[in-house]
Amino acid sequence: MSDTAPLRRRLLRALDLAPLALAGAASLSCSASDAAEEEARELERAKRREQSARDAEQASKRVREADEAAAAAAIEQQRLDEAAKQKAEADAAKLAADKPPGPFGCATGEWCGSKAIAERFAGNPMPDKPAALACPGNLAPHGATETDPNADPEHDPPTAMGYAFLDTAATQAKRDAGEADLCCYDWGSLCGGGRPLLDSTGQAHFAALERVEAEPSCDEFATLDPRIAAGWLDDARMEHASIASFLRAEAELAALDAPAALREACSRAADDERRHAHDCFTIAARYGQSWRAPALPSASQRPASLDRLALDTLLEGGIGETIAALMASRAARSANEALASVLERIASDELEHAALAWQTLAWAVEVGGDSVRAVLEQAASRARPRSFELPAPDLNADELASHGRLDARAKVRAIHDAWCELIDPVLAELLGSRSVQRSLPSIATN
Repeated sequence: MSDTAPLRRRLLRALDLAPLALAGAASLSCSASDAAEEEARELERAKRREQSARDAEQASKRVREADEAAAAAAIEQQRLDEAAKQKAEADAAKLAADKPPGPFGCATGEWCGSKAIAERFAGNPMPDKPAALACPGNLAPHGATETDPNADPEHDPPTAMGYAFLDTAATQAKRDAGEADLCCYDWGSLCGGGRPLLDSTGQAHFAALERVEAEPSCDEFATLDPRIAAGWLDDARMEHASIASFLRAEAELAALDAPAALREACSRAADDERRHAHDCFTIAARYGQSWRAPALPSASQRPASLDRLALDTLLEGGIGETIAALMASRAARSANEALASVLERIASDELEHAALAWQTLAWAVEVGGDSVRAVLEQAASRARPRSFELPAPDLNADELASHGRLDARAKVRAIHDAWCELIDPVLAELLGSRSVQRSLPSIATN
């Protein structure tokens, strides 16, 4: 059975519960008092644990067989491991800087373009990402300028870009090489880690972090891939931003006189995200990245309209939380016991948050009709990935997995499966039409 099947059942069940919210007859969140529902969820969790155990046993068997078959290649593998360790040490030195890493999310690369193009995509000013070298400090997502008559698909930033921050070193290197008009950015797509806090242009916001004085991390962590610590800190920032995102969603629902059950569920979800952020900050500190967020991030107010609420709920909750739930679930599979327990709790909560988003969308469609349907179809079309390129295998994939981190290949597969097996099917069910469920491109390998 596919690992997305129980997630899809939960999200589709959320649509079935939507009419109850309109009548005010029942809470749209999973009620703790519903013993039958709790028993069903516990059975489902037990099945997942049993499946995880079977998967672990099979994986262990495959590892043993692979070790026996790879004896002849041991010397070459040792050389590759040494090279990977040297790179990890160099990356670790970079992470020791005063500024925290990230947020990287599902970072996918670097983009360099002319100043004119960079200005077209310039995001709202961010104090910790200042402009430099006549280049904007950060870029906004592609959707903010999709109707721009000056659009140039060949040279514009990637359509998958969720955020981009100026890389002054790379930009200066281009200038030194004679390319005086270029601006270079590290960019990534937002995925995993909870519901993002987006402003009216689609730009994600995060809290500024402060370093916390802490005891040195354990020696056993000193030689680990630095992406492990950076990834947990990145999740902490995302989960922390999700607190503000849910509190804002609660206020936006209240402004539109939405059912009380939806508003109350947003409040509970914000409490969930507080726990997630605390857990992730704590784990990041264990790996040597000790930071705290002294205040919640803020974002500009958005128009109070049903169409706008539906758009934001789809992007932040229907898509963002659904992907986050699947990623956390898969990360828990291979993680050590302590981290697996944390990731399983996060995955369960994120699935409920995704269900809340789809319940909210069902209410919006019920109230707004064709207008809301059109908004959702258009938004899904813009957000749906155009391609899925599978990166080269990661030499440290097993190490990342044992410490609760998905490597780039696993993230690409999770995003593809989330869209193909969860988001598009549930959206089609919500809108009562199969036309919105497009055939996604297959995953391409390098």
